[in-house]
Amino acid sequence: ALAMKPYDKIGPWKKSKWVSLMANIGAPQITLDPKIKTWRDLEGKTYGLDTMGSTSQFMQEWLMEYAWKNKDKVKLTYGNTANIAVDRLLDGTLDISWTGAVMLGAGEYKEWKPMPPFERLLASRQVYILDLDEKDVAAAREKTGAESLALIGGKAKKIGKSDIPAWKGLLNSLGWLVHEDMDDEIVTEIIRIIYEKSEEFKNYHAVGRGITKETIGQLPVPRDSYHRAVVKFLEAKGHKVGR
Repeated sequence: ALAMKPYDKIGPWKKSKWVSLMANIGAPQITLDPKIKTWRDLEGKTYGLDTMGSTSQFMQEWLMEYAWKNKDKVKLTYGNTANIAVDRLLDGTLDISWTGAVMLGAGEYKEWKPMPPFERLLASRQVYILDLDEKDVAAAREKTGAESLALIGGKAKKIGKSDIPAWKGLLNSLGWLVHEDMDDEIVTEIIRIIYEKSEEFKNYHAVGRGITKETIGQLPVPRDSYHRAVVKFLEAKGHKVGR
């Protein structure tokens, strides 16, 4: 509600290190208008962003401001959580917005399961996804210093009335963090528990399906953004850590 930037006035959490991936959420930019294909088609359109201060709001605005240079030519509205975004796309008060999918497995293009609002839209209408470019995301990442700003790809899939080709959306990674000075022995115990119980998270929440021994070290951040004890533990198991 206050639209504070991430980590403002949080103090010690500026010294945080990643422990493990919780889930990779794909956030494709979606529209019901087949004429909206790239960012060049957004001028004069109404773009529904997430709640002010949210990760999704910042990621989309950063692309418009630092890569596409079109923020002043697009009508932005805020507070469009996934359900609201879908409702407004259906009633025509938004031209484009976002929604989420749980991303599963490895590879450049992953299996994906749409979250309920996205599935509702896919079932009722033909949905189109805005083309996003790795170079644009890299430019916004460099300008902002947001090291986890990245794209994630989903495989082609037909759901309801929608026939979706392979796509790339903004990556919203969820993960566990600790202070960089936390004792190595404690952090090793934390990552050991997550690693050994990785197959059980799916029993408690849908996004838990994205947690596997192979993926918990795959947050889109540099290797040294993970806690040193985590790097040691996962690499000893033969897993790649970080971007």
